[in-house]
Amino acid sequence: ADGDLCISEPQRNRVRVISRENHAVANILVSKPLVVGVTHDNLVLIGHGTRIDAYSSNGVVQFSLGAGENEFVSPNDLVVGKSGNIYVTDGKQHRVKVYDSAGNRIFVFGETGNLPGQFYFPSGLALNSDESEIFVVDQGNSRIQVFDMAGNQLREFGQVTYEIDNVGVFEGTFSRPQAIEIDPLGRIYVSDLTQNNIQVLTAEGVFLDFIALDENNNMLFYQPLDMIFQGKDLLVTSTQDSKISVFTIADLPEEIVNPDPDPSELPVVYSLAQNYPNPFNAGTTITFNLAEAGQTKLAIWNILGQEVVRLVDSDMSAGPHTVTWDGRSSTGISASNGCYIYTLTISNSSGNMVFNKNRKMIHLK
Repeated sequence: ADGDLCISEPQRNRVRVISRENHAVANILVSKPLVVGVTHDNLVLIGHGTRIDAYSSNGVVQFSLGAGENEFVSPNDLVVGKSGNIYVTDGKQHRVKVYDSAGNRIFVFGETGNLPGQFYFPSGLALNSDESEIFVVDQGNSRIQVFDMAGNQLREFGQVTYEIDNVGVFEGTFSRPQAIEIDPLGRIYVSDLTQNNIQVLTAEGVFLDFIALDENNNMLFYQPLDMIFQGKDLLVTSTQDSKISVFTIADLPEEIVNPDPDPSELPVVYSLAQNYPNPFNAGTTITFNLAEAGQTKLAIWNILGQEVVRLVDSDMSAGPHTVTWDGRSSTGISASNGCYIYTLTISNSSGNMVFNKNRKMIHLK
């Protein structure tokens, strides 16, 4: 929370805590730590051997994920979500495991294979900004798989590099993808240990750019192992020179750098929040905000583009609003399991549309 960095150093049997100014804060002595993360209450999660333990800053174990010893075969990446849930890739077990903030296992998804939803050595994972999707690096299958928050596969992208007329095709393809990060604009950053680069792609897998060369066309990385965002900065660990490289992503919005401005300075905006809970069963709540009064339509659609129910179709005042959907269609029939889209459309007094936003939700009975 204070901006310090926790860095696993398996060759030195420690996790080193340093400030962004490169001042040593603490050392936590652990045998061959391979993965590290931080909980919301500043406990350091360290994966070593077949377990992940939560340490206080003075190196005392507070709790272990799951059953402790032998809960994992080879934990190699973890992410702590906004809810406090902990998401872990187990490379050699070919699975992703999800735990609550106290370390209790919630569910597991994945198995060995190359079919959709299966893995061959998952090596990294990330959550998108609204935590509606889980992105998993499927290293052995040279692809990225995307799942909903219940572990159902939604899509995949990437493939093994190939040649056309003896020229290698690398854009949007992977040799040995390792780590993944997502910026607040939804762009995906994937490091590749064989290509020694980072690819930037859309959330659908469309190639945008490389982070690979400096101004003299020299390779920036040798085995880029992990990445993390701090504000507008992307920090990349590389085994070359045992260094952390920092890249500033210039087009990220200022609120990422200053996430807690004075409330009196906040602009009045239109917004549509992610429904909660999601996935949901009996019902779910949708919140949205109008900058000005206007004609408001809030509708639920199935994946075939058919309107299931219209929750709002009226003039509404400026400010925040909350609507609940009970999971039923306009005819009162309970919706089937699956993915739905909810759409907020707002028009001003002249009839001109001033805001339109879609989000996904998952209905599970």
